[in-house]
Amino acid sequence: MDVPEKISFEHADQLLQGMTTLSPRVMERLLRKCTHVKVRRLFYWMAERHSYAWLKKVPPPETLDELGLGSGNRMLIKGGKLRFNHTP
Repeated sequence: MDVPEKISFEHADQLLQGMTTLSPRVMERLLRKCTHVKVRRLFYWMAERHSYAWLKKVPPPETLDELGLGSGNRMLIKGGKLRFNHTP
């Protein structure tokens, strides 16, 4: 999925809204296999925005691997800023 080119933020947000019972172990495995920094950033941002209980059990992005949330300027929208504060 390409947010916001092919799918809107609202649609991506609606998809995540229904994921209230995600398995933290499965999510960790998926995040470790994900090599797209934008996907990781969007996932953590949306999960924190919805205050999911399972997010506390998902490892912080910087501990997943050396990729973490990446470094440098990657914008989902022009002028956008990442505000993410994972507190397990």
